[in-house]
Amino acid sequence: MCQLPEMEAVVILVPAIDVRSGYCARLLNGSPTMPTVVRAAFREAERLALLRTRRVHIVDLDGAMGSTRSAVARLLCRRVSATGSAAQVGGGARSISAVEHYLRCGASCVVLGTAAVLRPWFLLSACAEFPGNIALAKDVRHGASLTHGWLRLGGVPVRRASLLQNHGGQICTAITDATSDGTMQGIMAQAGAFHAGATPAVIGGGLSCAEELAGLLRAGRGRASCVICGSAAYGGHMPHWPPSARPMVG
Repeated sequence: MCQLPEMEAVVILVPAIDVRSGYCARLLNGSPTMPTVVRAAFREAERLALLRTRRVHIVDLDGAMGSTRSAVARLLCRRVSATGSAAQVGGGARSISAVEHYLRCGASCVVLGTAAVLRPWFLLSACAEFPGNIALAKDVRHGASLTHGWLRLGGVPVRRASLLQNHGGQICTAITDATSDGTMQGIMAQAGAFHAGATPAVIGGGLSCAEELAGLLRAGRGRASCVICGSAAYGGHMPHWPPSARPMVG
């Protein structure tokens, strides 16, 4: 079960592995058509294992964009869980059998995006079938929801996606502003969305430095703030933590 902990105010960093053709990929402005290859995905998993991260966010970009779901993502789930970390995985999980397969591969949480936005009843069914193991992805660009690995506008207003955030039954909602993803130019603009729904939010996209975490901590009003860290973690740009942020690595 992948649940946000009940604890005093703290920022929890969840490092990400975005997988494209077996490699970690950095998507500038959330564009999957122009990825920057960082390193082999398994090498990144080994690096995170040495850091003893408690949770890793895995995204199968190939599956998200509609191609065959990557075997690498499933193997990463096995490897991450074998180290004692919790693996939360998304990308291309658009059927109950796909969700079940990820869970059997060691994932503790499956993140549903495209299927949940376009078929809300699927989110409800998955939450009922696998209680405590489902999260919702809320990906946005310029106020519009995104689907299929951010390649398409979902045709669904963000308002409707927000209703899902309140009533889907998922354990948390991963909110990502695609325009800032991979830019390392700041995540603070999303702080207002942290409490937009009834379920806890996990925020991603644009995190650049440790100082931003203090602002998220204040915005959280004493609740645990989870932040997905991709490009900043890949580049090792966050070595020092301000006392006010008191971060914990995933």
